[in-house]
Amino acid sequence: MGEAATLAVVRAVLIATTAVLVSVAINVEAVPGAVRLPFLFTYILLWVVLYVLYFRHQMKMIARADFPTVRAWETLVVGAIMFITVFANAYYQISQLNSRSFSEDLDLFTAYYFTVTVLGTVGFGDITPVTILARSVSMVQMIVDLGIIAFTVRLITQRVKQNKEPGAANLELP
Repeated sequence: MGEAATLAVVRAVLIATTAVLVSVAINVEAVPGAVRLPFLFTYILLWVVLYVLYFRHQMKMIARADFPTVRAWETLVVGAIMFITVFANAYYQISQLNSRSFSEDLDLFTAYYFTVTVLGTVGFGDITPVTILARSVSMVQMIVDLGIIAFTVRLITQRVKQNKEPGAANLELP
């Protein structure tokens, strides 16, 4: 099992690092003004499609894995990083498209910060979405956040129930 866990960590780090590096490399300011909004929507849609494809692939891999719990945790960690990256990119690109979209200009780090505060339902109030587009994306993130929390709780609950069944072998990581 040690090798499976090591491979899971390596895969997770590689995928997450790639996602973050791609987000740093793309900048809507380099796109001509007339096509910025369509580019932004296409860019965000591409991230969402990649996110969904990743999860579909991982669900199949979990079903086939020798250590499905390790693979499931890898999926949750990478999925969380990709989720945060998708919304941070959206907020950053929206801010680049219109500097008045938020209460302050967002650089990439500040976009990640804002994403995590929305995800954590903290909402310090230091950065607020102002335009309809920025508010709409924030609302979508809030709704998806609730779904992810419910889904994660469901997965963990199912796992605990499986381990409590009589005769269930507990051969995997908790």
